[in-house]
Amino acid sequence: FLPASEHKELDAETSDDDDNVDRETPITNQIRISGLPWNMSHDQLFDALFREFSTVGQIKMDQRTRKASIFLFKRGKNKAQLTGTAKITYEKEQSAMEAIAKYNGTRVPTLNDVQIHVEQWKEKGKKAEMLFT
Repeated sequence: FLPASEHKELDAETSDDDDNVDRETPITNQIRISGLPWNMSHDQLFDALFREFSTVGQIKMDQRTRKASIFLFKRGKNKAQLTGTAKITYEKEQSAMEAIAKYNGTRVPTLNDVQIHVEQWKEKGKKAEMLFT
């Protein structure tokens, strides 16, 4: 049992006030691809994604790796197993929008004919999802 004064404090802490909402901020030149094949090696998948997704625009170069900004998510012991999800960063927002329009929900022969889902990348709150290359 709580006194009425404490109910108000509790309500304020659990309210849907905009300051407490975990916002998802879209990154307009980045896309998230899911449904990728698990039976391709890291290098095969990276190369296939580069060839396929560079048809709609220039993929940004990662300054750290000096390769195209394509991140393949991994899991498992020593992060050795691909999850079937990737993130690509384009030089321009328009390229990301074209990739979504062209590839979302389609089967891609160069990716073992799997149906992929492509959407705008979103960062959750102040912290981005963990990326593993």
